[in-house]
Amino acid sequence: MKKFSVEIKWSIIFSVIAVLWIVFEKMAGFHDEKISSYFFICLPFGLVYAILYTLALKEKKTRFYNGTITYKQAFISGAILTLLIGAFSPLVQLIFHESISPDFFKNAIANAAKSKPENSAFATGYFNLQSFITQGIFNILSIGVLTAAIVAYFTQTKNTK
Repeated sequence: MKKFSVEIKWSIIFSVIAVLWIVFEKMAGFHDEKISSYFFICLPFGLVYAILYTLALKEKKTRFYNGTITYKQAFISGAILTLLIGAFSPLVQLIFHESISPDFFKNAIANAAKSKPENSAFATGYFNLQSFITQGIFNILSIGVLTAAIVAYFTQTKNTK
């Protein structure tokens, strides 16, 4: 367990920050009156995502590898971080849709039907808890591995020969 303590710590930090971001979205009105712009408020979280990965891998480099980390070590650490974030994702989605914004799906479906009434059936299938949990896990796994690969490249110790 100690071997993965940095990844566990940062996956918890990531999940807490994700919940705080969701609270911000709700308070700013992006779960109701501004729901048509919801996609655009989600985009900046990608920057937060990359920053958290960078901080996690830098901590792994300094605390676990004594300041020297290979690309492979950094990538594996990032991949483990991705798996842990993916494991916490359903809990984050439950907190989002059950506690913070229980009307989110209803509002999203109504917004989709307002702009294109023929999309109502699709929206009902898309905007539900099971769909969002599944999408969340797959998005985290795919984007997380890509982010881990990129951040590992910049975090690795460069040869000084």
